[in-house]
Parts: sequence; C-alpha cells; structure tokens
Amino acid sequence: MTSKQDLRIRKTKHKIYAAFWKLLKEYDYSRIKVSDILTEAQINRSTFYCYYSDKDALLNKIEEQLINGFKKVALKVPRSELGSLSPKRN
Repeated sequence: MTSKQDLRIRKTKHKIYAAFWKLLKEYDYSRIKVSDILTEAQINRSTFYCYYSDKDALLNKIEEQLINGFKKVALKVPRSELGSLSPKRN
C-alpha cells in the first residue's frame, strides 16, 4: 500500500510543479496566487497545503531540488576538467 501512496504523492507534486512552471512562463512570480496553481494543477486547496505552506515554500522546494541536481552533475565532472570551466582572465 505504501508504494501506491508514494506514487499518488509523486503524481500530485508533479502536477503542482508543472502548474507552477507553466504559470511562471506566463506571469511574474508576484502575480501568481495559490488559487492559480490549484486551478492549473486541478487539485484542492487542502491538497496543496498538505505539502506546502504557501507559494514561497513551493518555490524554495523547487530551488532546493534544482541546486541538488546541479550539485550531482558537478560532482560527476572530473577534477582535471574543472580548471577549464573557470572564466578566463584578461
């Protein structure tokens, strides 16, 4: 039963993220309301608040995931190639 529940949670969070990203493409962050995210994701308000306290918490979680993703990629870069990634100075 746990895996079925986990799948539902992942699907719900994916719907929230997808809705948020779509809205960010169309509107400035300051103009987006939680109700806009709910409508776009087709979820209830209580579902959103089960995972996030507000849209800032959602943004913080997305930022955290992006940063962690960048870290994972960066750790795969061989140290010998790191020197070539730093900006050249004139």
